[in-house]
Amino acid sequence: MVPYVLVAQIDTSLFSPKYKWEIGMNATSVVSNFLGTSSAEVLSPGDYPFFFKKIINAKSALRVGGGAKILMRKEQQFFGGKDVLRNGENAVNVRVGYEGRSYLSRRFMAYYGIDVVTGFFDKASSSSAGGDIISTRDRGFLIGAGPVYGLQLALANRLHIGIEGSFYGYQNISTKSTTFQVNTGLDTKSNISSFNAYLAVPKWLYVIMKF
Repeated sequence: MVPYVLVAQIDTSLFSPKYKWEIGMNATSVVSNFLGTSSAEVLSPGDYPFFFKKIINAKSALRVGGGAKILMRKEQQFFGGKDVLRNGENAVNVRVGYEGRSYLSRRFMAYYGIDVVTGFFDKASSSSAGGDIISTRDRGFLIGAGPVYGLQLALANRLHIGIEGSFYGYQNISTKSTTFQVNTGLDTKSNISSFNAYLAVPKWLYVIMKF
């Protein structure tokens, strides 16, 4: 008698590889950026509100994500006199990676992979107070890499939702300066280079379309 083992095969029709592309939006990130609660100096899944994935086969895919932020704000504050405060923040972020895929059930898929991440940021502010105009600027770029993981739920053949987390390590290189229009002798400028790591738990909700 020859022993044998019956292996149950998971129905993966809702993840059919006939759809070669996925496009998605990080709904959590879009809300966070709209409320202005994200930071330009920390790389996380929230900095990549949109992504494209090229399906290689049923078990792997290439991934590209990106995002940008442009913020300009003018405020008036009163501390014995009228002070005008202007803030501006620009950021561009890109990530490229690879992911493997495992099917847990007919509707659930887990994925895991690695990303190369990079970003550029430019933050500036100026205020008028005490007869002087004080301007500060922080600009630089970040580059790094790290693992990424997530879970995807198929609501229909072409409509999925998912959550994602990551652990990115990256080098932050920036220049910070403070200038005074009148008291120029107080001007300062410094170059900063630091290594950072950021663990993002899978709280980011994605809406995904397949085509």
